[in-house]
Amino acid sequence: MTTYFVPQPRRMIGFLFPLLILGMAAVAAPTFIQAGLAWWPLFIFGLPLLLAIVICLEFWNSSVSLGDEGLRYRSVGYELSATWAQVHQRDAGKTTLVVSQAEPRLYPWLAPMNGVLSLLMPGRARYAGGLMGNIPLWYFATEQDDTVMVDFHRRTAAHQSSGDGGV
Repeated sequence: MTTYFVPQPRRMIGFLFPLLILGMAAVAAPTFIQAGLAWWPLFIFGLPLLLAIVICLEFWNSSVSLGDEGLRYRSVGYELSATWAQVHQRDAGKTTLVVSQAEPRLYPWLAPMNGVLSLLMPGRARYAGGLMGNIPLWYFATEQDDTVMVDFHRRTAAHQSSGDGGV
């Protein structure tokens, strides 16, 4: 299996999450300090900042691995493995892979939040589950003929010539 990561300039977007939380805390802190509640920004922004750092690290490590037997996609909070028979290509300007019967493996920090979402908003939880089956392959390439795209098309051609279905 060959693993491809998000290109460096796009990875930097992940740093926006903690910076936004720190920015809000910096703007709000003087007001709390003036009111004699200096510790409140820590209580209010501490957990969101921790979650933003986790999201930043997960985004930094997003990857897609392509192999002869299938692919593995690692995104923010979950991982998805599929055989080539489960993968279909959608090309609406940008190459996106759609995994049918997707069964994502949620990471321990996302699973409880998904459970709460399933109870409170089951429609949104189903929608989120469906979105987890979409793999934006174009996001891992900087050009149309980038190595990830060439490797994908090579494996797709080999898989289609074997007649296994999918893609």
